[in-house]
Amino acid sequence: MHSPAVTSTVPSSSFEIPLIDFSEFLNGSPETRRTTALAILTGFQRSGFIYLKNFGLPKPLVAETFAKSAAFFKRPLDQKNSLAWTTPAANRGYVAEGLEKVTDRTDGQSIEELRAQEGQDLKESFEIGREGEEGHPNHWPDHFDADGGKFKAHMQDFFGKCTQLHIEVMRAIAVGLGLEEGWFDGYCDQGDNTLRLLHYPEVSAEVFRKNGLQYGSQAPNTDE
Repeated sequence: MHSPAVTSTVPSSSFEIPLIDFSEFLNGSPETRRTTALAILTGFQRSGFIYLKNFGLPKPLVAETFAKSAAFFKRPLDQKNSLAWTTPAANRGYVAEGLEKVTDRTDGQSIEELRAQEGQDLKESFEIGREGEEGHPNHWPDHFDADGGKFKAHMQDFFGKCTQLHIEVMRAIAVGLGLEEGWFDGYCDQGDNTLRLLHYPEVSAEVFRKNGLQYGSQAPNTDE
């Protein structure tokens, strides 16, 4: 049965990503929830990707999150660097522009050679994980000023709401598979997720002209 929650997007002769109204699963009748769950499952099975709309995060909340993210990246570099990302195990904190390189290479010299060939990733990021994980605290700017405290409170709240959304998506997959709705809850209830804030600074056209279009906000992946 076709779900009224589904709209096709990015269609082609052999590939499409479905756009799914998730409110039909969150608030719909049992039958609508079931058909929406099947649409989500089918989208992942056939395309590997889905788009969701009306997923329970109000637009003003998302807009405020982007605004607070932008304000954070405007902080002085020394403040941001004091909140620096440390290890892959922690995966929390600030990563300065040009430090990250997407690759599966592990040798430092090889990575630097790749960076010289392709250019650096012209972005900076801030990684946030769940609170209370022993040995891996989040790096908050709340000790700098009142705005830092508001940033922390907002991102903690937003992280929690995104974690709940993750659980609801997993519940939809469970329903689509014919399992009990909460079958996956025990596998994702701790919130081992990452909220990643990104900032792509302005880059002059001259940078691209000098480097043969090899510099960009995100260099090509080599980890396929």
